[in-house]
Amino acid sequence: MAQFFSAAMLALLIGLTPVQVLKADRHEQGIMSNNRSVELYRAGKFREAIPFAKDALSAAKITHGNDHPSVATELDNLARIYSALGQHDDVMPLLGRALKIREAALGADHPDIAVSLNNMGESLQQAEDYEAAENAFRRSAHIFQNASLVDEETEGDFVRNEAISLNNLARVLSLQKKGGEAEAQFIKALSVLQSEFFYEDELMGIIRGNFAAHLAAEGRYDEARNLYDKALKGQRVYLPDDHPKLAHTYNNLATLYRKQGLIEEAFAEIKKASRIYEQRALLSSGRTGVGAGERDLRRLIFTNHIQGIFDVRNKRSGQNPALTIESLKIGQLARATSAG
Repeated sequence: MAQFFSAAMLALLIGLTPVQVLKADRHEQGIMSNNRSVELYRAGKFREAIPFAKDALSAAKITHGNDHPSVATELDNLARIYSALGQHDDVMPLLGRALKIREAALGADHPDIAVSLNNMGESLQQAEDYEAAENAFRRSAHIFQNASLVDEETEGDFVRNEAISLNNLARVLSLQKKGGEAEAQFIKALSVLQSEFFYEDELMGIIRGNFAAHLAAEGRYDEARNLYDKALKGQRVYLPDDHPKLAHTYNNLATLYRKQGLIEEAFAEIKKASRIYEQRALLSSGRTGVGAGERDLRRLIFTNHIQGIFDVRNKRSGQNPALTIESLKIGQLARATSAG
């Protein structure tokens, strides 16, 4: 019969000291905790993921020391969970510590520094510290751009990361009403991707959607519509029909149509978005750990659906019992989401 040994048992067999054995065992436990935290995070069970992420962080410190890049990785993972829960005050100290560890261990221009800067930029943006977020995204994009020029083997990965940082930079510029600068960065992000990749993927869809939202905010509705159409065309290729990212794009299209006074078109799009989140609400009923971002977007879409019903009812003449029933159902879902 085959025998299986833990990392600690194998360490004893090859003559390691007791301290080394304990570290090997703790390292193994840390890997298991990290895997479990990632699994729970992907399932949207954020609060349940926290103890496992903390244990993985503790294991990394014991195994490698407090200043090892592996500790920075676990700090990032824990920060990501807190961010999903909307606990932004807990995020920045973790990300700041991760950045200091990487800068000391790897140097100021290492690509991993750019990852830390991008994470910090996202958290700063959520905290509405837009100027600091802008600086973090600029530095991140610059590091990734330089890395793609000197390392041909991993150039594709660096190009994608550069595009992500440029997209994030464009978004924060847009929030600061720096329209021309934002547009230039959106265009650059798409150009960087298209120069390296010749197919549609999720990242291109995200950037197009963000660029479209920026153009819509400036009243450039036709240009925004064209970008949303391109984003949807790609999303329908690589995403299932009930994916929440599709719901997000449908909702944005509905908002765009409503601004143009196209009530029926807006209603058709918001119904598609609402249908996806109605199903997600049913699937997550009674589940703990649904993040604040998930709840907020779900509530927004249900609220927009109710607004769409009122708009259509005002536009159409006569009684419409079907719309009344629909408004009651969606209103109930919106209230349940607010209570959750």
